[in-house]
Amino acid sequence: MSTLTPTKTYSFKAPREWDERIDRARKALSAVSELDSTEGARILHELELSILRKPHRLTRAANQSDLMRALVELLLTATEKVERDRVLGDAYAAAARERSDDEAAFTRAATRAAARRSQRDL
Repeated sequence: MSTLTPTKTYSFKAPREWDERIDRARKALSAVSELDSTEGARILHELELSILRKPHRLTRAANQSDLMRALVELLLTATEKVERDRVLGDAYAAAARERSDDEAAFTRAATRAAARRSQRDL
């Protein structure tokens, strides 16, 4: 921003717990340029969905501070959801790769039973 442009400072009060949340969101957003564009697209998509799900957070803002607080809250929620989805997706993928002996035995038994039924039906 040019120093010749007239500026005004906007501020708002928020819970102290937002410190850590804002730091995590800032790191996630700065990492978007380093990651593939799908991560940024996911955050943008979640932000759009947040706004569509809770439009009253913006439309009923009593003043500029309330509007900024609402926008930041929606952005925090969106970035946290994308991060949570990524972590859970990674965990589900890892669990899917690790089949137990019981699961493998069940699959073999089911395949054999299906093969026997198939042979009988011929």
